[in-house]
Amino acid sequence: MRHFQDSVPAGRRREPGAEVLDGAEGAVLHLWGEWSVYTLPECKAGLDSLLSARERDGLPPFRRLNLGRITRIDTAGALLLNNLVAALPGERDWIFENSGAEARAILDISLAKTRVPPPPPPPFFLLSLLNETGAHVLGELRLFLALLGFFGEFGLRLLRSLCRPRDIHLTACVYHMEHAGLRAAPIVCLLNFMIGLVIAYMALSSLAMFGAQIYVVNLLEVVTLREMGVLITAILVAGRSGSSFTAQIGVMVSNQEVDAMRVMGLDPVLVLALPRVLALVVVLPCLVVLADIMGLLGGLVAAWVSMDISPAVFIDSLRMAMRAKHVLVGVAKAPVFALVIGCVGCFLGFQVKGGAAAVGILTTRSVVESIFLVILLDALFALLFNMVRI
Repeated sequence: MRHFQDSVPAGRRREPGAEVLDGAEGAVLHLWGEWSVYTLPECKAGLDSLLSARERDGLPPFRRLNLGRITRIDTAGALLLNNLVAALPGERDWIFENSGAEARAILDISLAKTRVPPPPPPPFFLLSLLNETGAHVLGELRLFLALLGFFGEFGLRLLRSLCRPRDIHLTACVYHMEHAGLRAAPIVCLLNFMIGLVIAYMALSSLAMFGAQIYVVNLLEVVTLREMGVLITAILVAGRSGSSFTAQIGVMVSNQEVDAMRVMGLDPVLVLALPRVLALVVVLPCLVVLADIMGLLGGLVAAWVSMDISPAVFIDSLRMAMRAKHVLVGVAKAPVFALVIGCVGCFLGFQVKGGAAAVGILTTRSVVESIFLVILLDALFALLFNMVRI
């Protein structure tokens, strides 16, 4: 502790004390005795009692401190005085009277150590918005570059597995085909049936004004087979299977099971990611074909109920309107969507760092990123097929 007047004999040191005297320039707090770490409890108790009594009597707070009769002070006493003045209402500056140079230095050091700097001014809202937008864009770019690296790593593992088929875990592939394909079929059928129903109702209400209700079949054939069937199915699979891949691998990463696999000489990408992605690539085209059938069936029901177009007439018009290229375009996009959904789900699962909270955050992000990339790829496919006139 830094202190002054160490040369004062112990007998001449007095017990700490304080009193408030009202003067011409306001109330003054007079202190005497030893204010150090050894007398800190007595000092604090005396000050609290004095301030409580003054507040109870409704007297104004003091603004000045007279330190002329203090025999000894160290940083503990200075900190107590600093906290006292900081707690007073109104002006917070020190006003010293009769304080020696060394005592004032100790008080200044204590004040500098405990003074809280003023908060920085809030940034301009446009600047803050630009900063947040830039940080988000940079984060997405870093994620995209890391995802491209994972695509390359997955491609190398896939080529090596094709050269050595025994490296492919067929049991795991069949298991994931069941969970990602067979168990997803009911919800895919129901949702595409309802969407086909809605599209047909909307088209019939517009075509009825021109007496061209029968052309609802042509509209359904293009919209369902070429776009809506594969897009809705891919979004469903991204929300159901892609998030499941992220959660499963993320939990394994959190439990250090992936680290244990590396210690045993196993490749986590080959063991965990490859069966999941291959299963998704196989089952998604099958789900798309099923979704196309259910979408057209929903349109048939809507035409039959709303416009009394019989199923026989609907099926005959569909047979004449159907083009093989529309079916092939929709089915051809399915493996690409499946590859993207599977790789994004597995990649984000390997990125988990932490516990259950990180798994939940990255699972949500997996769904968002997968759906975004699926819609982006669908738009690019539409431009490409339009350029080559397919």
